[in-house]
Amino acid sequence: MDILVNNAGAMLLSTVGKGLSDEWRRMFDVNVLGLLYTTDAVEAMKRQGSGHLVNISSVAGRKVTRDSSGIYAGSKHAVGAISEGLRHELLEDNIRVTIVEPGAVETELADHPSRTRTPGRASAGH
Repeated sequence: MDILVNNAGAMLLSTVGKGLSDEWRRMFDVNVLGLLYTTDAVEAMKRQGSGHLVNISSVAGRKVTRDSSGIYAGSKHAVGAISEGLRHELLEDNIRVTIVEPGAVETELADHPSRTRTPGRASAGH
């Protein structure tokens, strides 16, 4: 395995005080735990002595805005922190770690009404 791209992501614009802990858990399960479970595959890269891990995050992990919930932003901040930690951990194994943090992009999110946001709101990132 030469490259591993962690691209799965969930953006449920749940806000606190709405009683939607199931949505918060889903975002952290996909955005953080999913990334960690997949990253276990770097063991194959370690054995071969090289590789490249690419984690897709969001600009929301660095700057929280009105269009991205704090919970979503927190999950993407965790992706950034994990990526930085992995960069240090895997340096001696000759495995590069890259984090990609897209800004606001047009996705199908605005077309799907939610219990937690106003339809048509722009999405911020992945």
